[in-house]
Amino acid sequence: AIVDRAYKVVEKLQATLPNPGEGSYRFAWRFNLDDGTYAYCDNDGLAMNGFTEDQAGTLTVAAEGIDSCVLQFPDTLTSYEGRPSANVYGRVYAMGITNGTGAGAGIEGQLGYGPLSSAPSDASWTWGGNATFNVDDTAGGGDEYQSPLTGPAPGMYSYAYRFRLNGGAWTYCDK
Repeated sequence: AIVDRAYKVVEKLQATLPNPGEGSYRFAWRFNLDDGTYAYCDNDGLAMNGFTEDQAGTLTVAAEGIDSCVLQFPDTLTSYEGRPSANVYGRVYAMGITNGTGAGAGIEGQLGYGPLSSAPSDASWTWGGNATFNVDDTAGGGDEYQSPLTGPAPGMYSYAYRFRLNGGAWTYCDK
């Protein structure tokens, strides 16, 4: 007896796309057999209905930066004019940067103060020197920083942290 068997061969392929710069892009796979005509593949997996752009993959390339940050504690602070306060702690997360052990490369953090009810990005805020790395946040993959606040003139102020990556834009963070 002669038995004919058909075998379906499924291969999983992977590739690295070049970085085209910030923006959103469509991508697709294409294949050919023996240098024949290319077949373009989309997400519905049905070769017989042809390729449609709305079924292509989507690649979004974002600028590298801070994903999240928070003024950790204390919630309130008393300081004296011209003297450093107790440390104030802030936490920062940048995917792929702060996940490792120790301070994430390229992270810069500062503690600052400004008028009550004003935004930390306002030009009226005063920012101190760079905060120092304290510990890894093993639960969230971020890094904790610390800095004292040198007391301004007597009054009531808001205070916050700001962080940036590789000299990029500042991300402001409070509670």
